[in-house]
Amino acid sequence: MRRCVGLRPSGVIAVWTYGRNYLDGVPGATAIIEDFHDRLVGPFWPSFREHVDNGYVALPFPFKRIDAPTLAMETHWSLQRLLGYLGTRSATYRYESAVGHDPRELIAGELAAAWGDPTMARRVVWPLTVLAGRV
Repeated sequence: MRRCVGLRPSGVIAVWTYGRNYLDGVPGATAIIEDFHDRLVGPFWPSFREHVDNGYVALPFPFKRIDAPTLAMETHWSLQRLLGYLGTRSATYRYESAVGHDPRELIAGELAAAWGDPTMARRVVWPLTVLAGRV
């Protein structure tokens, strides 16, 4: 096992990632975002993205595992804020560079129809994956 700089014997290490977001109370919107993620910009994700999508199950973790609680992040966003967030994803940038247009344009109308009032703040949730272990 490689030495972890700054980690003392019997110390605890934790790594985390947030999973795919979903929307509460907006029928059909999560499916539109999933399709955007998988089909539309899917080919433009870096190969290591699979670790995030599968909740780190295949990530090498050479420490004695410690059970971690089930956690999630959440916020309330307008439709514009959610579309802005989708634009920050690396696969969105790569798609736009390769294809020449913003892929969000292809889902904005369908997402707006599912959303309803675009100024209404909707609950957005990201499940968290935490790997914790002891040296």
